Amino acid sequence: MTNFLRAWRELLFWVLYGMVSLLSRLPFSIWYRISDVVAALVWYVVRYRKKLVIRNLSRCFPAAAPQDIQQIARTFYTHLCDVLVETIKGATLSDPETRRRATLMNPEVMDTFAANGKSALVLTSHYGNFEYLGTVMSFAQAAGRFQAWAVYSGFKGSAFERVLIRIRTRRGLKLIPMHQALQQVSALLRQSRQLICMVIDQSPSRQKRLHFSPFLGQSSAYHTSAAYLALKSGCPLYVFEMKKPERGFYQIWMHEVDTSTYMPCTPETIRALTDHLADLLARPILAEPAWWLWSHNRWKHQPREGDTVTPVPQSLS
Repeated sequence: MTNFLRAWRELLFWVLYGMVSLLSRLPFSIWYRISDVVAALVWYVVRYRKKLVIRNLSRCFPAAAPQDIQQIARTFYTHLCDVLVETIKGATLSDPETRRRATLMNPEVMDTFAANGKSALVLTSHYGNFEYLGTVMSFAQAAGRFQAWAVYSGFKGSAFERVLIRIRTRRGLKLIPMHQALQQVSALLRQSRQLICMVIDQSPSRQKRLHFSPFLGQSSAYHTSAAYLALKSGCPLYVFEMKKPERGFYQIWMHEVDTSTYMPCTPETIRALTDHLADLLARPILAEPAWWLWSHNRWKHQPREGDTVTPVPQSLS
């Protein structure tokens, strides 16, 4: 990369970050009006992945009436724009206001984890405002009791990615690129007092054999690396649960997952734990579907020869 190109990218980053920081100081009342307008444009004009969203919802809720599917989809687009707004606000939002909007409802679980001295995995999905989960972890680590990490998918070094990283890490959260996750997380779990968050509901890449778990009534390709890391290391395993009681406010719980029945670590127990995790992550989506990321092409992979498949229960298919 030439010096000119480096300087140009650096300038682009600071201009973009400056604009985001300035705009983030607008009050939520104005931002949510902007969100409503953008969501309407995305729904009626841009039609961003609209067919995919409708198709995903229809396959997961086959008994729902078409007008109900349309309503969930419309609500999803508003929520998606709200998450973008809330991420921009995160550039300058004060700690007290952030705590008010993203509340850990059972902080004693985080306290117990910090006290036992072990490292742990906490898993989640693209549900609610998943950006707030890193913030909650950052607040909990503030007393120096542990270090919080999150695995993330990047945007190939773009200025937008650098701005997002700066927002995510402003309170001490450290990030691990997805392509380095297995090696780095494995190493961190051998240390003490490291809490690593992984989002595991994405469709994995087709570079090797896949495992298919029941998820939202569908046979879904799933990452097994989280289950492997938890069982191989013997570390505590948690999942985040999130609810959205009103616009702009989120309630978060951290639940421990009992992995004792999945020991020892074998290919069969890894797949069984992966199935269990998929079920846990699906429950809030089935209860309040509009808050999940339906614009993701979740079911682009189908089982092939050599893949392992856990059959979808008949009641869910």
